[in-house]
Amino acid sequence: MKFYELVYLFENTKNMKQSFEIFEEFIEEYEEHQLDMISYHKGMAINFPLFKEIMNVPYIKTVFKYPNLAFFNSKIINKMQNSRAEIRQDYSISFDVNTATYVHDYMTLGKDKIPKEFLKTLSFILDKNLNIDPMFYILENVSKGEDSQRFHDNLVSLKKLMTCDMEYYKKTKKIKSILSDDEAKKESEKDLNAIKTEFNELIKITQKNHLIMKVILLAITISRFKYKSNLKQQLEYLIEFMDNKLHTIFLRELSVALEYFEKKQLKFFNPLNNRESLDKTINSIENMAWDFTLVRTLEMYFSSKPDPKADFFIPFIYTHDKGLLDVIEMFDCKDFLIFHKEKRTVPIPINSLMPKIKKYKLDKFFTEEALLNRFNDVNINYEIVLDELKTEIKKIFKL
Repeated sequence: MKFYELVYLFENTKNMKQSFEIFEEFIEEYEEHQLDMISYHKGMAINFPLFKEIMNVPYIKTVFKYPNLAFFNSKIINKMQNSRAEIRQDYSISFDVNTATYVHDYMTLGKDKIPKEFLKTLSFILDKNLNIDPMFYILENVSKGEDSQRFHDNLVSLKKLMTCDMEYYKKTKKIKSILSDDEAKKESEKDLNAIKTEFNELIKITQKNHLIMKVILLAITISRFKYKSNLKQQLEYLIEFMDNKLHTIFLRELSVALEYFEKKQLKFFNPLNNRESLDKTINSIENMAWDFTLVRTLEMYFSSKPDPKADFFIPFIYTHDKGLLDVIEMFDCKDFLIFHKEKRTVPIPINSLMPKIKKYKLDKFFTEEALLNRFNDVNINYEIVLDELKTEIKKIFKL
């Protein structure tokens, strides 16, 4: 079976039991595609209590809302036939731009002007001695071409936090790195150079994803203002656009857009609610696209294994950006598929969009035939698509 045929099977399951049965029935095909699957079920025992503690923190997010998770791949399922399968877990919490900045300000200026929520969360991370990394912070900034002194200073402070002397912290509740200032600078630069070289392909993917997210956000904006209060037309425009121009239905972004169309107001979209200036709108979309891109990076990061001995890696992102938090929370997953052969990850939400899609008679875009038709080899020039949308939105702003 083809990759997208296998994905379609999971998109139609209602719970973890059905997802497991699909995996078991087609185990040879999934083994060929090197599939790892993580599934949520509210009745599932919590096998990793630490995840529950982390997920209880409102500013630390992953693609799952709850820690009741089961982990499957062909090796685990085959082993389960005869004995209990031991699953080795790894995880890490990555800082975004605003929390990385808070780290630096706290370590250099003290806590007076730092939000209490950040101080509380940082204490939790340190008290539990949780795994942390600078991956998202570096990846976003390098992809943007950022090379300011502020960027490098924040990176050094993150390195000091990652190398905190835990014995000293336990006694004093103060952060002191086991590295000297010079060593912390050298190590942070080493991390930066490693990502620029070893993860160069990931940087290119991130930049491409940002371009795609700009396209989607511009399409959402056009749909919102072009059809005003007609929700069916707004939704139909966006789905047809994704189907015809992008050859992919981006479910997470579609879910967020639908919420926006329904409520008319959504914090994440606040910068786009004012039509005073086209230039400001385009600039806002540029910035907002990084939030969408960061969530896609979070999904992509599941396929990595910083610890090669681990069976699964769960990435978390730490942010105080309310809009970004909302975007993540609007698409909690029931299943998360990691196709290592294709180097693709596929999130499948708890709350299916299909009831609303059917309500507006748009389910023709979500049949198996429609799904397979979209994945013919098509070379999409996203820059051209973006320019076409800019031309369209200019006409709307002139009305």
